[in-house]
Amino acid sequence: MDEPMSSPEKQEERRRWLEDIAAHQQIMDDGVLALETLDFTNLSDVIGWIEKIRGSTAHVGVKVPVQQIVVAFNAKGYFGARAVSSTDLENNEELYARHLVGNVLNYLTRDGSVHQVVDSFAEQWRKKFNRPAR
Repeated sequence: MDEPMSSPEKQEERRRWLEDIAAHQQIMDDGVLALETLDFTNLSDVIGWIEKIRGSTAHVGVKVPVQQIVVAFNAKGYFGARAVSSTDLENNEELYARHLVGNVLNYLTRDGSVHQVVDSFAEQWRKKFNRPAR
């Protein structure tokens, strides 16, 4: 039989869950504020920003201001990804990064969150083009 919601264990579980959501909401809110000063010409900083907020976008209960994020990126010349050959991406740092950002914008627009595979693509970009982790 399940424990009643009023049991101390369930209350503690709920308290921890709410703290987790609050922490991830703070990451999201700080990330949105950081868009005002983000150097969109620095690809490493842009991808670093994505890496910081990515995990928080996937938490149920976190409000992700998708439209605000997409508009901020669009205003700086970043748009949803289009099909690009892997050969074109292979040796072009900017194209690779912009394609990654475009996929993030697509995920946000379609799903309201950023898929965890983005972590792997960001790591590959950093290794390939010798960019430090953020």
